[in-house]
Amino acid sequence: GAQAREILLRQSERLIPRRKAQKFAHLCYRVGLFQSALKTLAPIVRPKVAQSQPASALEKATYAISVVKIGSVDEGLAILNAIAEPIPEVALFSAFAHQAKWDYAAAVPHLEKYLSAGGPTEYERTVAQVNLLAARIVSGHLQAADLLCTEIFAAAKKNCWTLLYKNCQELSAQVQ
Repeated sequence: GAQAREILLRQSERLIPRRKAQKFAHLCYRVGLFQSALKTLAPIVRPKVAQSQPASALEKATYAISVVKIGSVDEGLAILNAIAEPIPEVALFSAFAHQAKWDYAAAVPHLEKYLSAGGPTEYERTVAQVNLLAARIVSGHLQAADLLCTEIFAAAKKNCWTLLYKNCQELSAQVQ
């Protein structure tokens, strides 16, 4: 995390080729460099002049979650809601945006949609399940939360995902 952050900080967003912009911006988002993600994708998602290649759904989604992370949750949700292409990241980032507004009940269907979509790795799936667990607890769906805890604990233990295991332990204490 910290080493990747240092490497990314040394890059100039303006020099990132378009074909690599989304991946670079996503890495920036993952390490908390939201402004760098926005600077990279703004010329693509919010161009000053029309472009021959419009922003892809993934570019828009990555831009939107970065907007959410700097505190403009409603703007980020509006961007996500306007994406027509059915990509899993839209559902996941929409859930994160609702959670940022403390609207955990609204996050649940987005997390369930993401989890039912093909594509997430086992780790990404487990991260989404931890978020779903939190949403179910806050929403009062404790029986469903308890079942989900068992699944998360098994995946985290099998894969030695200590942080996810500890997150689940903390949340499971609220179920009992």
